[in-house]
Amino acid sequence: MTRRRFPDSADRLGYQLGPDNRFWTGAGLPAVAYDALTGPELADLASDPDGEPIADATLTVDATSGLPDFLGPDDGRDVVYVSVNGGPRYPVKAKTEDRVAELAADLGSALDGAAADATAKASAAQAAAIAASVPRAYGKNLFDFTTAYGPGKFWNGASGTPIDLAGWYASRPIPVTVGQAYSLTNARNYLWLTAGMVPVGAYGNNPTEAPVTATAPANAAFLAFNVATAKLTTAQVEAGSAASAFEPFGVVVDRQVAAGRYLADAAANVTALQRMPGVAVYRSGNTLLVRSAFDSTRDILMPIHLAHGAEAQVNLTNDAAPLVRLVASSASDDLVWPTPSTGTAIHDASDDSAPINAQWAYIGGNHGWTAGWTVTAAGHGKATADLGSQWSDGTRTYTLLAVLSASQLLVGGPYSVSSGVVTGSVGAPAATLTHVSGATNTASLPITGGVANTQIHPSSYAHSVTVALDGRPLPDGKAAGQVLTISESYLIASYKGLVDWAQANIGTPVLSNLAAVPALARISNTYRVTAAQVVVAQRVTAAEKFVINMGVTQAFPLVLPSGGSRRQFMPGVGTVNGVDWRTFADLTAVSTQADIGSAGWLSPLVPPASMTQWAYDSTGAAQYGLAMGLLPTGDGHPSQRLKNAAGKGWFIASSTKKNYPQLAWAKTLNVGESLSGTAYRRYLAPPFGPTELVVSDGADTWAIIERTDTAADARMPAPELLGRRLVPVGPATVNAAARVTGDGVAYSVPSAPGFGVWQASADAPRVETIPGSTGQAGSYFLAQQGPAITQALIGGNFQVLYLWPIYLPEATPVDRACIEVTTAGTGVLRHGVYGNDPATGQPTATAPLADFGTVDVTTIGVKESTLSPAVMLPAGWHWYGQVWQGTNTTPPAIRATNASASAGPLNIGSASSAMSAARYCHFTSGVTGALGALTLGALQQLVPPRLAYRRA
Repeated sequence: MTRRRFPDSADRLGYQLGPDNRFWTGAGLPAVAYDALTGPELADLASDPDGEPIADATLTVDATSGLPDFLGPDDGRDVVYVSVNGGPRYPVKAKTEDRVAELAADLGSALDGAAADATAKASAAQAAAIAASVPRAYGKNLFDFTTAYGPGKFWNGASGTPIDLAGWYASRPIPVTVGQAYSLTNARNYLWLTAGMVPVGAYGNNPTEAPVTATAPANAAFLAFNVATAKLTTAQVEAGSAASAFEPFGVVVDRQVAAGRYLADAAANVTALQRMPGVAVYRSGNTLLVRSAFDSTRDILMPIHLAHGAEAQVNLTNDAAPLVRLVASSASDDLVWPTPSTGTAIHDASDDSAPINAQWAYIGGNHGWTAGWTVTAAGHGKATADLGSQWSDGTRTYTLLAVLSASQLLVGGPYSVSSGVVTGSVGAPAATLTHVSGATNTASLPITGGVANTQIHPSSYAHSVTVALDGRPLPDGKAAGQVLTISESYLIASYKGLVDWAQANIGTPVLSNLAAVPALARISNTYRVTAAQVVVAQRVTAAEKFVINMGVTQAFPLVLPSGGSRRQFMPGVGTVNGVDWRTFADLTAVSTQADIGSAGWLSPLVPPASMTQWAYDSTGAAQYGLAMGLLPTGDGHPSQRLKNAAGKGWFIASSTKKNYPQLAWAKTLNVGESLSGTAYRRYLAPPFGPTELVVSDGADTWAIIERTDTAADARMPAPELLGRRLVPVGPATVNAAARVTGDGVAYSVPSAPGFGVWQASADAPRVETIPGSTGQAGSYFLAQQGPAITQALIGGNFQVLYLWPIYLPEATPVDRACIEVTTAGTGVLRHGVYGNDPATGQPTATAPLADFGTVDVTTIGVKESTLSPAVMLPAGWHWYGQVWQGTNTTPPAIRATNASASAGPLNIGSASSAMSAARYCHFTSGVTGALGALTLGALQQLVPPRLAYRRA
């Protein structure tokens, strides 16, 4: 895997102990703490019962640090012993200091320092306990021959204990995951055992002892096998469907141990756990700097200002540290705060606090109205008494808004109103400005000194901002925690209101009295800052009718390394303006603005929602990356963006290479209406690889997988999602397991590029599902229910594509689609599915979600189409289509469903007259080959065919 996702919640876990006392983690397991044991050895309840439970004691393990935290009535103990869920007792270090106890692995001489430290505090027993309590992980080879039963032990497949048999060793039970393939080398026989050590599934017989692969059956918790004495030290068990080169068993400190802090390679000496996760926040008034781990040797610094610039709004920059940068993990505070004097700048995020666009101007997000003009006229003689007066260049009338100096004035351009929507004029004064009304000093204003377009500041008012770390107010100084939360809200002054108020209050500075000006909208932003990540939620509520473009976030490209390049991948996007975004495209290829509308989408139901960008040095080595996108919540959900941003879901500026995702494009907001969305950006550490993220907005959590290549059996580590159910948000080209296991998220990418988003849920679907649609893979289900009838086609049905609405309560992957021919005919039936256009309630006209191909109708029976790769049918409505093609000599008859019992809702147009006739579907004529774009005709009375899908 390329990188570790840092958990950003304070969930607690308890330790669970597997065979050989190696750590697993599981949510909410009961733990009992004991006072003492006889000796430092790992204990077993059955044989070593000494020590009494400590009343009111608890043991939790922080999900982000992975370190045990013993809390009890007396924390003065150096070592306590814990039994989790009734299992063996295990020594842990009590939390007796503010710092994290130095825990060391017994790797060569690296233990000496930790042992000496532990001995000084207590005893040799404590040192052994600390050394043993380092969280550990298996290497590739899961078989430890030093723990095998024998010599003279053999698993016979009939019981959960080995029997006596000379010449053999019996392995200890090895933990497995149901459905996972395992490859065994030098194994004679093997069996699967339940958690209760009862044999389950088939007993494997491998007389040649050649490499063999087997898949863990249902209810299997362990794998055990027999190995000849001569082959004991070269036997191997590994996850995967193919045996690989032998590697000795190793229990190592994992590179991702203790919540994602990379350690040195296991071969190196590890003397202590790396830094704690989370964030360190430096604050001085409105200036903040967030520091967190980036990789094993570097930290990332992310600057923030709570009241930046003329608009005094939150900005992801500050004057002392304008850029995001990487510094050595060892860098002291004085080297990074308040002004960083070390490290490498990697990103300019100063414009990432996104404004909105009112069609004619950007506003909010530290922007002012762009209808202002600075007129330079030495000795103009205007004063406060002239504010609000009007001046004309012969074409437009401008309003005097501010006297900037004895030689400069600020004027605002005119506005127009159409259908209740205001548009400001950004045209520059073209001639001498002559007085129209309101001024005391009416002398004309020549423009020969120059006219410059300028933003009107301030253009917002009623600001409020709060900042908290893990829910507590953040003081000045340095503090550490998990989640920094910044919430701000402000009103944007209406441009019309600003000009009208100035004209109505001659001689009163409008920019000093914005609170009296009617508002255009309220903007509310919440920034959730965690390690190397910012998640921002934005809501815009209209106080005046206007047309909005809204993106929630935006991003400059990464800093370009000397002699290097920047490349970007965009899931769900094809070729736009000659640039192929299905792979990592060089940003220098963006020579004209890339406006990514529906024509550039790979799926008509998946507007572009994310990008991954990497910066490479002159040798082509990846240095740092950025993943950015919209989360599928609120108006950022694909179904909403299909309505609100179909015209332009994303664009990239050719000059700056800046990315602008669009939640809504040219969307009219009436008074009181709102739009809301949530976006993320995550900085990525090398090495380069697939983008695999777990992102939380504090309420919901999503798993995101994006890659440009295929993958047969990939794993995305996601310990924070252990046991969660993954619900697809929409169509995906990644096939992911339905639940997260101890191995993470299992997935494959049969066809590149691969992308998908899943919401992590601990509960069953909130809407009752169709039986079979959420069952095991391979189960068939009827998409509609109702009495079955036979429906004969006629000659007039030839080459006519009929489309019926089908409803699924959640996104469902399918790999088979079945219909039944009841009377043989000639030719073929082609079928497939189209998305539902939420703006019209009709089939998406641009392209099908999938063309299932053709089935033969010259014989009767159930006809089944194999869908490879599997098709992800969206949650909600889609349209199943069917067209008779080929030869029209004899019409076939198809098993159908009584429409009165099963037909779905149907848009019958703008007149009610169509309801008097049978109307069950849409149709389009002249479909002779593969399914494509639609031109819908009138409604039709053909009833829906009986249709079955098979869950993939």
